[in-house]
Amino acid sequence: MPFPEILMNCLCVGAGGCVGAVARYLLGLAIPAHQSGFPLGTFAINVAGAFFIAFIATWFLRNAGLDGRMLLFLMTGVCGGFTTFSSFTWESLQLIQRGDVLVAGAYIVGSCVLCLVAALVGQQLAARLAG
Repeated sequence: MPFPEILMNCLCVGAGGCVGAVARYLLGLAIPAHQSGFPLGTFAINVAGAFFIAFIATWFLRNAGLDGRMLLFLMTGVCGGFTTFSSFTWESLQLIQRGDVLVAGAYIVGSCVLCLVAALVGQQLAARLAG
């Protein structure tokens, strides 16, 4: 792929990421945590992101005449900036719908477990380095 095309794709992703990140911030402010401590805002953002990435991908696949850069802007940029959980959900759904249920299960369980372990290790390392 020529450099000017890569650059334009990056600009589309970056612009979409900016929109998604700001939307996530504002929605997070609008939805406070439940009194139990349940992170309602993040939960709502992840569910909305899962809905939007599936909607966008399906719409794009059925309207193949749409510009590929719009897909980069919306899916990779906006949805990616809004939540990476949307990509995880879409990929999991695609695996399940292709009949790769074991691969999907490994991806889902592995992602959840390894991300929690990685977060714990990162937390512990930062605490030790901070003194």
